Amino acid sequence: MRTAKVRSLSVRPIRSSDLSFPASGVISFQSPRARLGARLKAHGSIEIRDELDSLSTGDSNFGRVAADAVHVDKVLAPRALFILKNERSQAELDQAIAVHHSEYLERFGSAGAISATLRAENAARITTTELLKKKIEERHVALQDSYAKSATDVVNATMSTSRHEGDKAPVTRTYSAPLLLSTAAYSISINGGGMPATMTHSVPVVDVSPKLFRAGGFQPISEELSHNAATGSIGGPLTQVSEVHQRPVVTTNSLAEFVHPRLEEDIESANAISQLDSEQAELSVRKPRLQNLEQILSNEDKSLRAEVKKRQAALIDSYLVCPIDGIVTAIYKDVGEYVQAGEPVLRVEDDTELLIVGFIQCKGIIELGEPVHLDVKNVFESGASLSLAGNIVALRGHESDDDEWDIVIHVKNQQGQQLRQKDGKTRIVRLPINFQFDRLETRISLG
Repeated sequence: MRTAKVRSLSVRPIRSSDLSFPASGVISFQSPRARLGARLKAHGSIEIRDELDSLSTGDSNFGRVAADAVHVDKVLAPRALFILKNERSQAELDQAIAVHHSEYLERFGSAGAISATLRAENAARITTTELLKKKIEERHVALQDSYAKSATDVVNATMSTSRHEGDKAPVTRTYSAPLLLSTAAYSISINGGGMPATMTHSVPVVDVSPKLFRAGGFQPISEELSHNAATGSIGGPLTQVSEVHQRPVVTTNSLAEFVHPRLEEDIESANAISQLDSEQAELSVRKPRLQNLEQILSNEDKSLRAEVKKRQAALIDSYLVCPIDGIVTAIYKDVGEYVQAGEPVLRVEDDTELLIVGFIQCKGIIELGEPVHLDVKNVFESGASLSLAGNIVALRGHESDDDEWDIVIHVKNQQGQQLRQKDGKTRIVRLPINFQFDRLETRISLG
């Protein structure tokens, strides 16, 4: 074992972190745990995100991302040291979850059944268009054969008909009846219209309540009818009704227009087949998509889930949690203050393991990983002594004209160090961060 002289040695934490938000904002909450001297436990961000990455399996919200804004706050708020105002991020997350859930219920959740149905429909439509093309071609051939047997191709047979009112005078028919009606039959004389002078008309309906005469072709009379209950006869005057009938006039016009049935059939068949060809092309393009529809829907589901995760991450970034075990050694911000992204809010340092850094003077070679023992007297000027053991984890060589080494010694400190007091009693203490060793009271041994 070799001894060395201490030039300067001080204690550094194994880890030191100035915690900051990855986004800018106004601090709305500070935990009571975020105070100087508080010892904190680590909360890993990866574990938190894994905890939030799940889908609901309940009947009412089947397929819905469970980690909405309320759930995120429930998980993170108890762990957070500081929280930024995050109402907008909460709303954006809930909106993204709602969009994904709607698509999941409509398509993603039943992708297999939807794909099978659409593939069957597409195949049936392809078969139908092939059959239609075949039938159109058969009809075209049959019609062309018939046109070929015809004497002429061009036909002049155009007629247009129209109905006009007012071309001829209207025909007026006047209906009259006896003054008294006492039976179920009566005579009507018709004037004009080329009808017989007299005809008999049977009354299909005679309504005496409210005693208005209503029968085929007649309007209600202006006076009430009388009814004889003993004989069952009905009597009373009838009104005279006139009807005007307008005769439609059919006009036939022969125009100098010609048609070519055979060529028109060619055009019609070509258009029909062209439309079917376009539909077949569309169905053919659609077929590969339908063959991979499950994967396409799965990719779309992943895309929307990724959007949800992005919104979750934005909301999670508004919660400042401690990533390491350690003690709070500095606080830089308070509630209500605006912080920039990356601006320190508080410092946490892990003193469960220590790094003793500094310079020693030693002749010969010092190797990385070499054991080191430190014996310190009169620690804290109390007369107590302290022994430490560790290993060299980093070193730099010396100049050619001296034996000084720049070293870093790793020392366990989680269980504390045994301090021997002047009265012979011992107690466990943790070396404080930035403790400076007295070079005159410290002896270092290597190997």
